[in-house]
Amino acid sequence: MECGAYVCDGGHRLGVMNKVSGDENEFPVLIVEGGTAVWMTGLRPLSPRLWKFVRRRCKVLAMKPIVITMALLFGVGSAAGQDAHSSNTSEGHFRWSSRKAQELGIENTISRSNALTDSERAALIKAIATQLRPAMADLEIGTESEILAVAAQTRIKLVDLNNDEIPEIIAQPVGLKAGCGATGNCPFWVFAKHNGGYILLLDSGNDGGFQVFTVEPTRTHGFNDLVLGSHDSASERTLFVYRYREGKYHKQPECYSAQWWCWECRPPHSLREPMIVKLKSSQCR
Repeated sequence: MECGAYVCDGGHRLGVMNKVSGDENEFPVLIVEGGTAVWMTGLRPLSPRLWKFVRRRCKVLAMKPIVITMALLFGVGSAAGQDAHSSNTSEGHFRWSSRKAQELGIENTISRSNALTDSERAALIKAIATQLRPAMADLEIGTESEILAVAAQTRIKLVDLNNDEIPEIIAQPVGLKAGCGATGNCPFWVFAKHNGGYILLLDSGNDGGFQVFTVEPTRTHGFNDLVLGSHDSASERTLFVYRYREGKYHKQPECYSAQWWCWECRPPHSLREPMIVKLKSSQCR
């Protein structure tokens, strides 16, 4: 950990802003008169362990006695932390909750799922092998038995997207041999049961790979809208909206960036909920 001292003014010089940096997170801390330490976003007390570290390692500048009322303190919190609440809903009518984002787990693959019958399992493996087969050479898959084995390890989740009590299959493969990237972005598919087999409703295809998704409460032509999120960095995702039309899900022309780091804040700091920024059409691959 390391410390960096910042003066917190925001209209009132209340104390010293120290940024306590850990391996995974950065904690903006406001140290005020009397030795009280609070989070800048949410004004939550520091844990005893972190407060001990701050007192031991971070330089606290000498301050003249001042009177800090709760109203004044919350005023500073709002000025410095407003992006965590207001900026994340500034892009028109688009709303996205990172807390509702889902990532398919390796514990629920086609081969392991208890929700599929043997015939459904075989049909789904066949449908996914059909998606992988054109890229066999690029994926270095040499035989038909190997491609079926790769398809069987596809992660799945059953979700009823059109409220007909017959769940669709949300699916993503596993590993480099199935087209996943090193950052965890993988092809994304949605299948629907049809005549004893499965038909493809969504193929991320040329749109690239994704790591997370949300099933939105809004519907288009009877199907829930979907938002797919790619992993761009430790603090940023690109979000794409998919809506159902004429038998398939189609990617919408607009896309958004979810950002968990606020560079414009003083000092810059991480956010509990991301800011949502609409990207230029040229950035929506």
